[in-house]
Amino acid sequence: MTRTKNISLVIILFLPFTLFGCSLGAKKDTVKNKSTISVKTEFEEQPSVDLHFDEYSIIFGFSNETGKNILAISDTLPEPGIYKKTISDNGDLIPIDFVKQKTGVEDKDYQLTYYNFSNCGGYLFECSDGIVNYKKSVVMLSDKFLSNRKYIKNVSKEKNPLGTDVLEQIKILKHKEIKNSFPLVKIDNNRSLYIVNFEIVNDTAMFSFVLVSPNKLVTKDNIAEFDPYGTWRVDDGGVVNPEMFDILAVFESKFGIEIAINWIGAEGDYIEYLIENGNQLEMGKNEYRYTLPN
Repeated sequence: MTRTKNISLVIILFLPFTLFGCSLGAKKDTVKNKSTISVKTEFEEQPSVDLHFDEYSIIFGFSNETGKNILAISDTLPEPGIYKKTISDNGDLIPIDFVKQKTGVEDKDYQLTYYNFSNCGGYLFECSDGIVNYKKSVVMLSDKFLSNRKYIKNVSKEKNPLGTDVLEQIKILKHKEIKNSFPLVKIDNNRSLYIVNFEIVNDTAMFSFVLVSPNKLVTKDNIAEFDPYGTWRVDDGGVVNPEMFDILAVFESKFGIEIAINWIGAEGDYIEYLIENGNQLEMGKNEYRYTLPN
């Protein structure tokens, strides 16, 4: 089974910096047209607040091969009929309907994936207009969830590396040497999400999700004992890279950016819902689905 060992330590720092430049150790000609953003502000920390996050307002699932039918990962949903929307294969919000509780086939229902969908049981939903990407985990949303959040559809892959000055500030902030960094997703012209890997110290590995905006860094740290055969996930080789993650959805609320991120492992998918909260990128909920084939 997947071993995910996370300790979250999130710090927010206001400072002047250039958003994009050469990444640590990258060739000088990696990015020819760099966007530079400089902001002058005082150092400041914001306290976190009680989010009153309703973990049942958003759920995760997986679909059959047609992308038309979806099963929820959770086997306990107090009100399955409240989930009215999902995100289609082209990024649109589309309607869904709760159908029934499906009975699984004993000893064959543990692989929660499209090729074993017929054997799986759980809360069954149907897309009434459109389909989802059957190869990815799926989010399903209640009206309550969408009533106080804006869905950000037009996110894209970030191509610009972190600037050397931003990396230096992260290094100072974390008191660790940086091994490398990778862009994950461009949310809009001012905000992007990155991965930063730090050098291993005393067999302790650490990487951070770093949400970057013109005057703000928000980081979520993930710490584990280094194992070359599986530090973060089974058979990961002790490496974290962009290919291990799918961004399922991005929203914006009064608290800031919220991201549903799928962490792909050799044996399954670990899904986190992360919420920007003052000086924290807080985990609202998480779920796991086993996908390893026979």
